[in-house]
Amino acid sequence: MSRLLLLPLLCLSLALAPLRAVAHVHTTPFQLGDEVKLECRRNLTSFPTLFTETLPPRVLPPGAAAPSQAAHGAVASAADDALWGPGPLCHEHGRELSFKFGQDGFVYCGLHVGSEEMYRFVAALVRGEESWSCRVAMSADRGFYLPLQLPLWGVAEEEHLHINHHMAFVFHVDAGRIIGAAAYPVRDRFQLTRVRSTLSLHGPVHWFQGHGYLPLLGAGGAMDAGGAGSAGGSDDDCVGTLGLMFWCLSTAMFTLTFAAGLYVMRLKPMLAQKYLKKD
Repeated sequence: MSRLLLLPLLCLSLALAPLRAVAHVHTTPFQLGDEVKLECRRNLTSFPTLFTETLPPRVLPPGAAAPSQAAHGAVASAADDALWGPGPLCHEHGRELSFKFGQDGFVYCGLHVGSEEMYRFVAALVRGEESWSCRVAMSADRGFYLPLQLPLWGVAEEEHLHINHHMAFVFHVDAGRIIGAAAYPVRDRFQLTRVRSTLSLHGPVHWFQGHGYLPLLGAGGAMDAGGAGSAGGSDDDCVGTLGLMFWCLSTAMFTLTFAAGLYVMRLKPMLAQKYLKKD
């Protein structure tokens, strides 16, 4: 009897689970090939003259309200943007490190150590005394962000550094939104780095569906259903959620009706007969 009553509760929990992702409905998904730029936090206390570039002004869609301030850069605002700037500027073209949404590939970014202060910052990263806190936008409208650390692995000597220059970048996508991002060093060669030298950061970029490690793009180069970034995706999600809720509610009603009938027709007479015998 108790097992039968657990079934409708389980169905209801499954029906309500997709509603946790309702924020997707109010964000603009990325499209395949969109530029995803890396933004990094400006360390104005320890390195005040580094990374002085600022982000472009936030442009909100017509009629949209500005997102509220939140900690750790999860929700973007104009005040929050002042603490962030473009990611590592690549020496080759002078622009921040960026990626093409949904497209696996290989990136190169020369990190120019052009001053003593920049060298001290890189050395602090290698020693683990500082962290390079960065972020990527979850969606195309840059309303929400996901954290991403840029770790530099190496050995710090008195007058120079040995830094592993190979790094892997991984992104997870759901319905055109980035739901996870990571960068980590992969052992390759350790490059000698001094003041006025350029560290040649490079490595593969991979995009995956949802929480797993299935490639986002199918064999033909088309985006699979789990990563499609179309505006109609939200309507499909709502229809699927309503259908699941209807099925679960119907199952719950049937289970409760069946349990009530079983009690009235079988269990109740058995209990009455049992206690009448005792009397």
